[in-house]
Amino acid sequence: MKSLYATIVNEQYALRALVLYKSFAPVMGGKIFSVYCTDQGAVNLLNDFTNDSFVVVPPDSFENVKLSTLKVQRAINEYCWTCKPVILEHAIEHFPEIEWVVYLDSDMMAFGDPDDGLPTDMDINVVVTPHRPSSDYFAQFMDSAGQYNAGYVAFKNSEVGRAALRWWKDRCIECCPNTPENGAYADQKYLDYMVTDFSGVLASSNVGLNAGPWNISGREVCERDGVVFVDDTPLLLYHMQAFRIYSMSLFDIYGGPVRIAGSVRQAIYRPYESLIASSWKILKKANPSFKQNPDTSIWKTKTLLRELKKIAQGISNLRIRF
Repeated sequence: MKSLYATIVNEQYALRALVLYKSFAPVMGGKIFSVYCTDQGAVNLLNDFTNDSFVVVPPDSFENVKLSTLKVQRAINEYCWTCKPVILEHAIEHFPEIEWVVYLDSDMMAFGDPDDGLPTDMDINVVVTPHRPSSDYFAQFMDSAGQYNAGYVAFKNSEVGRAALRWWKDRCIECCPNTPENGAYADQKYLDYMVTDFSGVLASSNVGLNAGPWNISGREVCERDGVVFVDDTPLLLYHMQAFRIYSMSLFDIYGGPVRIAGSVRQAIYRPYESLIASSWKILKKANPSFKQNPDTSIWKTKTLLRELKKIAQGISNLRIRF
């Protein structure tokens, strides 16, 4: 199976893109990993690592007049959401031999071979991952945010797969709002309609594919013989949603009001923290002037008060790395 995995980042998220690529290293095989950059800063940081399997795409290679207009009009997160289907179409155009093209959010880590999440059924053209919320806190957002998480979406390079991708692109260009409105939310709510409007769209039942804070609570997470399992399913991809970098020695592994269980911290987040640290050193060596800006300063009044409140409530996810 020939597959291509793509993500999109600006300079601030270049480190995360490198971390994600490094996590693929043990299972890279014949895969292609493409990082689409929205600014030249990200290109400059990542270009030194290009090879046959790691492709860095500058903005002028995929942006057109319409995207350039939207880039000015939309917030950076809305713009990146808008670009998701665009970069997947671009990937198919430049690598027509690929069988599957898969979008991944950059704040993810591969723990197994993500190709194991792709179906062999010839009738499947699209794969989406249900949120499967594990608590009432997360369940309350499903109606407005959508039943499927857009951090992972896979399209087969088939007539139906390309048609579904083109439809998603058109919707995202029309509207990609940061807050739910008129049945839309970001690029994500559209997946609810894609499932019903196109043939061969698989809502994956694999709990190890695009697992995340919203569905990990209450599951048995452990490592056996070097493999991380979620219940009895090997973990393929974990989505580090709301992971905040305050510094290279201080992380908030989940910014929401839910405490991440100790077993999940040990088996999933500790390896991610280690990979962040090692990837930061690699970037720093290649680019001595590189500095990873914090996602936000912990010393901002609002941030500090939020963290202190979470500590008092016993739901803090702060991690100090020595």
